[in-house]
Amino acid sequence: MINMKKYQTYIIASFAFIGIVTLTASPVLADNASTTSNSSSTAKHASKLDQVTARLQTRASTEINRRTTSLNKLQEKIQGMKKVSASDKSSFSTTVQGQINLLNNLKVKIDGDTDASTLKTDVQSITKSYRIYMLVMPKIEIIAAADKVSTTADLLSTYSAKLQTRVGSTSTLIADMNAKIADARTQSANAIAGVTNLTPDNGDKTVMASNTAALKAARDQVKAAVQDLKDASKDGKMIRQSLGGTATSTASTTSQ
Repeated sequence: MINMKKYQTYIIASFAFIGIVTLTASPVLADNASTTSNSSSTAKHASKLDQVTARLQTRASTEINRRTTSLNKLQEKIQGMKKVSASDKSSFSTTVQGQINLLNNLKVKIDGDTDASTLKTDVQSITKSYRIYMLVMPKIEIIAAADKVSTTADLLSTYSAKLQTRVGSTSTLIADMNAKIADARTQSANAIAGVTNLTPDNGDKTVMASNTAALKAARDQVKAAVQDLKDASKDGKMIRQSLGGTATSTASTTSQ
């Protein structure tokens, strides 16, 4: 016969043991759940950081490539300058190439950045430190335009000399034509001198304002020079017409 009392005691003892195991096991299960949750959260955070990093690096690459493409085109313009001295052309070319090299080095650094703060700073430096569109490009564009003005002024001067042999030096139109040509040369030379030594502001607002003012003044001088050449060309046309159109122009006006 089964000893019911002994059996009940065994059952109670078994339940007690199960209760002890459950109580001691619960914290372990809770810790495991917490660890899993934290790991998942960390993984998600890391994934978001990776996505942000990738976006910043892609954007930086696009901006740097756009700037280096523009700078390479500037190199072509520099090489096409005819009146600018060889030493100045070399200096401008070196400046532009230096910017290209700096941007290429910056791209390598950005691609290798792992710290979010450093990456952000490096990306911001593309516009803050490397004033490609704010200074370097406008500066070279102005110099190239002024150089073209000077070249055209030489052609008009040659044309004026030919006309002068026909109408004489006392012609008011010849005098005005030569004066306009001379002023165009002066304006273009001043424009070049006004921007040649400009340097990036690197975030300095005072330097930025000074650069902006100098670039504007130079643009106005180039515009004035272009207008001078147009007026000189009109004088030449009027002289030619007075001679019955026998003299042929050897020059054409430039545009900025």
